[in-house]
Amino acid sequence: MNIKIKFPSLGQILSSANSVLIRFPGAVILTVIATVSLMYLVSEFNPGWVLETQIVNIAIIAGVGLPLLLGIGLMDRFGTSISRNYLMQFAALICLGIYYYFLPANLNFSDIARLALLSISFHMFVAFSPFFEKKEHPAFWSYNQRLFIRILLSTLYSGTLYLGLVLALVACDQLLGFHIRDKSYMNLFIFMAGIFHPWYFMAGMPDKQNSQLEIDPYPGGLKIFTQFVLLPLVTVYLLILYVYTFKILLTGVWPVGWVSYLVIGFSVAGILSLLLIHPISGEDGNAWIKTYSKWFYAALFPLLIMLAFAIGKRVADYGITEKRYFVIVIAAWLFCISIYYLSKRNRPVRTIPMSLSIIALLCSFGPWGAFEVSKKSQLNRLISILEFSGKFENGKIQDLENVDTSIKSDVAGILEYLIENHGVGSVESLLSFNVDSLIADKDIKSRHEAYPILKKLGLDPSDLYESTENSNYEYLGVLQDVVKEVKGFDYAIKYDFYNSFGVVEKELEIGNEKLMVKVYRNPPIMVLEIGGSKKGIELKPYIKEWSKLKTDENNLPENSMVINTEFDKYKVKIDFENMNLEKKSDKVELESCSFTLYLSVSENK
Repeated sequence: MNIKIKFPSLGQILSSANSVLIRFPGAVILTVIATVSLMYLVSEFNPGWVLETQIVNIAIIAGVGLPLLLGIGLMDRFGTSISRNYLMQFAALICLGIYYYFLPANLNFSDIARLALLSISFHMFVAFSPFFEKKEHPAFWSYNQRLFIRILLSTLYSGTLYLGLVLALVACDQLLGFHIRDKSYMNLFIFMAGIFHPWYFMAGMPDKQNSQLEIDPYPGGLKIFTQFVLLPLVTVYLLILYVYTFKILLTGVWPVGWVSYLVIGFSVAGILSLLLIHPISGEDGNAWIKTYSKWFYAALFPLLIMLAFAIGKRVADYGITEKRYFVIVIAAWLFCISIYYLSKRNRPVRTIPMSLSIIALLCSFGPWGAFEVSKKSQLNRLISILEFSGKFENGKIQDLENVDTSIKSDVAGILEYLIENHGVGSVESLLSFNVDSLIADKDIKSRHEAYPILKKLGLDPSDLYESTENSNYEYLGVLQDVVKEVKGFDYAIKYDFYNSFGVVEKELEIGNEKLMVKVYRNPPIMVLEIGGSKKGIELKPYIKEWSKLKTDENNLPENSMVINTEFDKYKVKIDFENMNLEKKSDKVELESCSFTLYLSVSENK
């Protein structure tokens, strides 16, 4: 396929933009919503935790729904009236809005995994949405090739244009004396990634008159890459996995858990390689492709049997979780797809994205989905362990203080998993006490919501980390909803820091000065910078003292997590609401914290 690069005129650009807006109004709406949401977060210094999570969720839903709206727009190839297509796009937007309404503010693994499944399903939908004919269209492969190339071009143009504009802004800032704020660069990036990139991509979609649904010449370089790079690598991995299988048979040692991911990775790489050379499999001199394809799918069966034993043993020992559920589903799909392509030659390749789209969608909801199946499995495992230890009577969990350490660890781990992934409500019926006094919000899904319940049952949160060598976690928090007194201070600023890296910092303007607050993860240090003055505060001594003040409810007394300090003409009070810590031997790392900083400025100094 020859790609001719020519620079469009302004009229062509406006015409293409208008065509995208008319054909994909739903997708355009989502790109604007996501872009505006992210720009607001960048521009607004401290919107508050509730508003911040709501805006982030809006951007996430818009990003997940974008390929769905794009796929619906591409269905106009079947002669669907524009009004009917608009109606389908409008219905999809309503569904996304309803999904957002029920999306929890604090996303956990299950919520993120469900969104990922929907994203996979919708992206696969784009791969076949213009091709619903009973017989596979000969241009199906070329269409997906064009999609891939269009993504690369969109990324190249967006990245190049962004870098050029950044250099222009830097030049204006440094040479012309313009004050370009740091946030401007991030906002520019968001605009290029959220507006220009998808808009340019959609402008290259095949039109509904089929003028672009043509069969392109097969790129020779792709054949060389697949034949001499990908397929040899797949063959090498196949030999390694077969040697490992024979080792299992000879030694009788069960396969290790991570072999599941290796088998799946090998299978996906092999299927992808076969898809890349599918268009030329019927040409003269390429008969080896069909032979290789036949033997590849046949060779998968012994590996899938080994995979079944590996995941089966994990399920028998520890029950089903979302990750194991996904491995089981992918293994079943590989088994079915292998039979499908072995049973008859010239099967349509459209089946692969179509089946993946349907499976990903089905796994995301319902009693058969990953999350309900996992919850029921872990609940059954929890009850079995408790019944075995004699600590489950009349449908309620009894005090576990005197049970064996291994049972404590298992029960604590399952309870933490259920509460963190499915909420306190998933285990409330098994508890003999009222959780309302322990948990502020039963819909919140967090590891720390499990701690007071574990203590009430006679367990210690440290039981969760029995298998983690020299590492445990701690939560410090004061009682919430306390009215704060601001007397004696000029400003009160709320901060939320999530420190996944070494240091996070936030800056805002106070009067004519800038206040910079930096929080370091390891060692935990806070640095305040304002008006040319700097103050460093070592948090570890305070953390050590605060840990001794924890009550039975895992909270600290009111106003106990407070630091008062003065430097130069500034008086500062830091009132912490909570912090999450990771402890490794004698080291303490600060994962996250929330606090209010009170600041007053004395003009006499």
